[in-house]
Amino acid sequence: MPSENDASDFSSSRFDPALEESEHLRAMFSDVNNVGLKRAGNSTLFVRGGKSRSRLKSVPTGFIVLDEVNEMPEENIPLVLERFSGQTIKQCMMISTPTVPKEGINKYYLASTMEKFFFDCPHCGKSMQLLFPDNIKITAEDITDKTLKDSYYFCTNCHGVLDHETKSDWLSTGRYIAEHPDRDNRGFNVNQMYSPTVQAWELAESYLKSLYDPTEEQEFFNSKLGTTHIVGDARVTRENIEDCKGTHAKGDPFTSPVITMGIDVGAKWHYEIDEWHTISENNATLDVNDMFKCRLMEEGEIDLHDGATEIPKLLRRYQVRGCIIDRHPETYVVYQISAKFPGLVYACMFGSSINGRRMSFSSEDEQLVTVNRTSWFDCALGRFFSGKICLPRNVSIAYQKQLQVPVRAYERDRLGNPVGRWLSGSGTDHFALARVYSEIALVVAIENMQPTTLEKVF
Repeated sequence: MPSENDASDFSSSRFDPALEESEHLRAMFSDVNNVGLKRAGNSTLFVRGGKSRSRLKSVPTGFIVLDEVNEMPEENIPLVLERFSGQTIKQCMMISTPTVPKEGINKYYLASTMEKFFFDCPHCGKSMQLLFPDNIKITAEDITDKTLKDSYYFCTNCHGVLDHETKSDWLSTGRYIAEHPDRDNRGFNVNQMYSPTVQAWELAESYLKSLYDPTEEQEFFNSKLGTTHIVGDARVTRENIEDCKGTHAKGDPFTSPVITMGIDVGAKWHYEIDEWHTISENNATLDVNDMFKCRLMEEGEIDLHDGATEIPKLLRRYQVRGCIIDRHPETYVVYQISAKFPGLVYACMFGSSINGRRMSFSSEDEQLVTVNRTSWFDCALGRFFSGKICLPRNVSIAYQKQLQVPVRAYERDRLGNPVGRWLSGSGTDHFALARVYSEIALVVAIENMQPTTLEKVF
């Protein structure tokens, strides 16, 4: 399950009631008192949350079911599969609602047989699928229109109506057909048009809601249609990048004293150096980042073992006023650098308890700041939609590609409120994160500047 709470809820609300209702199951299981461990003779059922690495490491098994893969930390899934190492027979099932392309369950589905459900039309006998919008007639344009309940499914070959009441009959001829039958791992996709509990008008209602609400749109394509989907301006595109290119080049002289640097750490140190210019019509805002337009001056990579020496050189050469560096995985080196530049360089973490663009500086660690990931991604990448960033005409291809990796997905929280989160999946997005860190660094830069210099800036 995605979390320990999910695992506990499953054990209490699904497993235990099943035992109560089935004499066969009661006879099979000898010990069910432990929430996360059930004994059946010499076999054991472990129920675990996907976020605790320590609890996942302790379970050797030959059969694994991963429920809601997209809600689990991506880096923990290989750890789960490593539980197969000591087993001769290995079998795994992954189940999830997809979100965005090549993320989570979709990544595994694309590498599978990619099987889809076909059945024979009860009217003409031709093999068909239920697809949206091909096989649904939506009879209203507003969810308040009572004629919406007249919506129905139909066959695109003969246009015969597929009655919901007889759905179990005409689906009984169904079978999965593989797009890639030569692959070892089987993968299946099915949408809610096949569900015996979801009528055509209910799907139509969900679609009409999706036309006006990005959260409903994400939910409609993901949960109702079982497909990946990107909502509107939820990803920086190649066109966005081209529109933001200016006439300057990397290496041109700087014209502003407000200089920031953002650094993401992976196999290399990826950095971005920006200069900032005020936007006159936004001077009344209380948000520092909204007062400035960004001008990217330098971006590049540094070998991992050279970071401790090369990053201080860049900070001095460009007279950087604020710098934010990804805290992990090179924690020791990052603190070495921040110790040399107190108040100018900070290690950064993302935290779920921080709201908006507020920055929480650690009371125990003077060189650590925690921020809200979604809010700062919105701010940093949102500049490409608003045109409030200017890229050099010779910006690297790697930088351009990595900016296009993060995708903003929409969902609802436990209270039903719409929320967004930025996903990167298995894509390389180091420069996108360097962009985010440089955006955060603007707040530090303004704090570090002398009043006389700020007067000139504004």
